[in-house]
Amino acid sequence: MTNNAEKIERGTPMENNNLNAATSDEILDGVALDTAGAENAFISSLDEITAGEIAPDRPAKKKKKNFTGAMLRMLTVALCLSVFLYCVYELVLIMKQYQMSDDAYSDIASGFEQALMGDRYGKVGALSSLGGDIPMQNYDDISQNGVVKPPAVTPESPITSLKFQRVKVYLESLYEQNNDLIGYITIKGTVISYPVVQTSNNDYYLDHGFDRQVITAGAIFADCTNHPKVTENKNLVLYGHNFKNGAMFHQLVQFLQEDFFMNTTVELATFDGIYTFEVFAAYRTHINYRYYSTSFATDDAFVDFCYSSEKRSLYHKEGIEFDADDTILTLSTCVNGEKNYRYAIQAKLVNIER
Repeated sequence: MTNNAEKIERGTPMENNNLNAATSDEILDGVALDTAGAENAFISSLDEITAGEIAPDRPAKKKKKNFTGAMLRMLTVALCLSVFLYCVYELVLIMKQYQMSDDAYSDIASGFEQALMGDRYGKVGALSSLGGDIPMQNYDDISQNGVVKPPAVTPESPITSLKFQRVKVYLESLYEQNNDLIGYITIKGTVISYPVVQTSNNDYYLDHGFDRQVITAGAIFADCTNHPKVTENKNLVLYGHNFKNGAMFHQLVQFLQEDFFMNTTVELATFDGIYTFEVFAAYRTHINYRYYSTSFATDDAFVDFCYSSEKRSLYHKEGIEFDADDTILTLSTCVNGEKNYRYAIQAKLVNIER
């Protein structure tokens, strides 16, 4: 029995070999299964691995401050602020110049108006009571101060105009302040009411006022080539700035309006009379056109010049004629923003009051 059992357990060599072979296959299959499972688990685990676990992120670099950008922004702000402050400064200067212009000429204009009314200079009333046939020389002799004498441009006939008497007294008082004075210009309907000066060049009074102080407004001045006596000129040329606040010759532009052009005259009071001019031309012109010519080769050249200027005018009056004995007045001012252009207003002498 024992032998049989052993026999059964042990089996035959072939059986044992078969058994061993089966067992080996089972073992291999188990190992294969285990191996496959392990591979599957490994592959599955790869899906769960992050990029950071494979190659950990590098420590984040600290951002460098953009000093260049910040500096540019600061410079831009500083530049804008500087420009703003400069503009404010320039504006203040302009306003100051406007105020200086008003201060320099408002009292003179007020004095002129008061002189016309005779309520400021008592000697005018006393003079007029002496009669209307007082020669200019005698009139000069009874001046109150007698320190500064006006230019020797006396009228050929006796003084008969009370208005001229009063104006001349006022001109004498102004002449004591500045002996470059040659007259006083007024245009009704405008603020143009200024003393007229003349010196040896056309530069000084561009930036000097009547009191000879430096001022942007300058003064109204006659061309240096003109004669101080009106009728000794063919073309008496007066210059003045075009101030945007309306001062000086700014309001000459009103002559570019037809109604004003047709109905407004210009008065120039001097030491030998009050001259009235009728406007015949108003236009904008390039400086290449010599509207400011003061001398002419011949009488015909002068007459041609007058007609040429009249043709340039925006408006035209009937009956305006010229001859060699005429005297015309030219008023010149800048065209703001156009360096090489000017406004020219030209007028013909039509009356003298003395």
